[in-house]
Amino acid sequence: MQIKKQLKYVLALLLIVFPTTAIAASVTLRWQANSEPDISGYNVYFGTQSRDYGSPIPAGNTTSYTVDNLTEGTTYYFALTAIDTSGNESGYSVEVVANATSSEPATEDYQLLLAYNSNRSGAIKLDEQTISGDVYIFLDPEANVSQVVFSIDGQYHNTENYAPYDLGLPFDSSHLSNGSHTISALIQHQDGSSQTISAGCVVENATAPSTPAGPVTVANLSADLASPRQAGTVVRFTASGSGGSGNYEYCWWVMGPATGNAYRLIQGFSSSPYFDWNTASYPGTNNITVGIRNVGSTAAYEAYQRLLGYKVN
Repeated sequence: MQIKKQLKYVLALLLIVFPTTAIAASVTLRWQANSEPDISGYNVYFGTQSRDYGSPIPAGNTTSYTVDNLTEGTTYYFALTAIDTSGNESGYSVEVVANATSSEPATEDYQLLLAYNSNRSGAIKLDEQTISGDVYIFLDPEANVSQVVFSIDGQYHNTENYAPYDLGLPFDSSHLSNGSHTISALIQHQDGSSQTISAGCVVENATAPSTPAGPVTVANLSADLASPRQAGTVVRFTASGSGGSGNYEYCWWVMGPATGNAYRLIQGFSSSPYFDWNTASYPGTNNITVGIRNVGSTAAYEAYQRLLGYKVN
């Protein structure tokens, strides 16, 4: 079958390996296999000018090939074609470039970088940085990577299968609480190996100032049982308020013969709007009062309401 589709993009970039002599070096190409079923092999092309290649080098039906005897310090351009079982050849893949300058095996020092613009100019190491708003956090370099899985504070965030490998485009740091966080990247290499790198950063986004709550302006009070009642009856009083924060606390007073006709605090502030009054100790005519204030207030009360003349026989 004639090859109808362009060869898939070369996914692995170039890896400079050991020099062969004092003035020679080698470059290893890696790529993703073409998906067509009748592929029989690949040809490697290279030269010192873009799209000006020498004779093809048969690489066989594999996904990597090392080009030897390159001149150290020279820039080379590489491309790939696929061959089918009928001998048909595809067009060139995308071109990749390598400068044969290394005299040692390549080791990629992967890191997470931080930038505040989409073109990633002026990027710096993420580790120990303070971030806010929209940011660009990405893996560098991109060479020899097939996938990156990002996590934040140990929780999965996103998976990137193609370069550039970003934590969101951009990443909105306001989704994180202010304070310290750890960004991690699980890097899957094209040779099947993997590694994890991490960087710590501090999120510091401005928070809207809270508006101080005004005082409670209205208090309401009701009883579940109407006066008069026999001594020993338990009467439930219910209070409510309006204004302020809407988050209130309540306290209760009783005034009657049992208190010397003076107001006596019989239940201090709590979040419960209910007061269950056992009338057994309060014969006669009583006044019940509730005080309400915002939670966190230190006022004696911000609003109050009285229920007057409750008789206990």
